[in-house]
Amino acid sequence: MNDMNKIMFLVGNKDYHIWAYQNAHKELGLPNVLVHGDLWNSNKNGSDNKILALVDWQLVYEGSSAADLVRYIVRGTEASVRRKTEPTFFSFYIKCICDLIPNLEIYESQIRKAYIYSFISEFVELLVITVNNAKSLQHSINNDENVQVNLNLKQKIICRTISAMEDISKFIDSGEFEDVVKRF
Repeated sequence: MNDMNKIMFLVGNKDYHIWAYQNAHKELGLPNVLVHGDLWNSNKNGSDNKILALVDWQLVYEGSSAADLVRYIVRGTEASVRRKTEPTFFSFYIKCICDLIPNLEIYESQIRKAYIYSFISEFVELLVITVNNAKSLQHSINNDENVQVNLNLKQKIICRTISAMEDISKFIDSGEFEDVVKRF
């Protein structure tokens, strides 16, 4: 519970979320991009590591390139995998973008900070989804429907959310974002 108390002043701050979605990336020197807004495994079609289509575009907006990256990674990977790959995917992401747009000046430190700012906002949605899904899974468990599968899935989504909360607490404790913490 200590982690939750520590992060509530940002997680529960509407002004922070507006800033994170609309302005944080600009302050970091990153351009506006078209953000899908609901990028996760069920909204992509393809196979063999090739995406053929992204579907479900009703949440599209102009904002940070980190927003879709965060949503896809936080919702689509276990915390252990996410934590292991985070140090490497920023440079990979930048390489992919710069291969497509060679004159774009974009740096790992910018993307990393934008990612963390978006991560904090994504946590709010992850928390709501976790509560709703855990409640639904518990209903199935109570009705003896695929009990072991539903117990495992419930545990998995709760652990993913707790891990995200712990990571936000670590971001805040690092002191690296003290200016943002003071601002909000």
